Amino acid sequence: MFSMLVVGYLFLGGAGAGALVVLSLLECANAQRRFGYAADRTRLGRTFAGRAMGSLRVESSRHAGAPHYYEGGYSQAAALEARRRHGRGGISRALALPGAFFSYAWPACLLALALGVLCLVADLGRPDRLFVLILHPQPTAMTVGAYALVVALAVSVAFSVGATFDGIEITPAIVYALGCVGLLSGAVCAAYTGVLLSSLASILFWQTWLLPALFAVSSFSCGIALVMLAAAFVQARQVFVRPLRWLARADSALIVVEAVALAALVAWGLAGEGTRLAAHALFAGDLRWTFWGGVVVLGLAVPFAMERFVAHGNYSTQLLWVAMLVLLGGFVLRVCIVGTAAYDVTQMPDLMYGLAGSISGSAAV
Repeated sequence: MFSMLVVGYLFLGGAGAGALVVLSLLECANAQRRFGYAADRTRLGRTFAGRAMGSLRVESSRHAGAPHYYEGGYSQAAALEARRRHGRGGISRALALPGAFFSYAWPACLLALALGVLCLVADLGRPDRLFVLILHPQPTAMTVGAYALVVALAVSVAFSVGATFDGIEITPAIVYALGCVGLLSGAVCAAYTGVLLSSLASILFWQTWLLPALFAVSSFSCGIALVMLAAAFVQARQVFVRPLRWLARADSALIVVEAVALAALVAWGLAGEGTRLAAHALFAGDLRWTFWGGVVVLGLAVPFAMERFVAHGNYSTQLLWVAMLVLLGGFVLRVCIVGTAAYDVTQMPDLMYGLAGSISGSAAV
């Protein structure tokens, strides 16, 4: 009933929005460490690209008689002075990431969002419909989602440009402002992918708040997976496993919540007369192998187990496997949910007629 372009938008838009939320939080957590103390660093050190180069920088003569190379962006004296003056917190230390990480992660986030928009436009068939929706807004959930998507794209473009090109100076205040906007717009986009389906009144199985909640949690998990996928390709002098472990723990918690929401959705469907056939298709019907194998086992159980063992020795390979499995599970989840539309009683006139007749007969008795 629904094309793969719809599935592509639901998956790519959700993953990109989730990555935007995660990266916005990480940018804010690293803002002072990467962009603060501008007077203590060279002009190169104040740029996005200066942080992305990371390994070797020249110390300002303010802290030494002659410039010299050092590792990590600060000399020991400058780092001690920075800690004394600004007091980095525990969260900032736990989530400290090299600049090269953001130069990989932001373009990946932008690519996912852009491809999601392309899938949406291609499915509409007429791109002007999207422009009409934006230029002539109406007070609907679809309008809110469209505007949130535009803002999310703008924020990801701004951070991606800054992370890719040299000569762009930025202050922590700008990072915080863009991060807050990205956090809000990303959260709205992540939830909107589920709201879009639940707003279709013709599919009874989608008429529950559990569907937007499930898609939102899945989007955040896929966003972390996209970030992990980018981190797997970062070559850094010092292994930054600690923040990756925190991301893995956060994703594990999201996987548990996603599993609970998915179980609640199926149970709710099985309990309803009009939704039972669609839920049965997932649980024990035609979609069962895709559901249990692709979503439950490969998308939830295996990544949850693998995230317990992220370590220094082989963390790049581990991140690749975890990220690919979580993203696969997120895609298959949307394939299954969209596929349940074919088993909804509203799409089967004969079944709907029989159901109406049985209800009328029961009432007559």
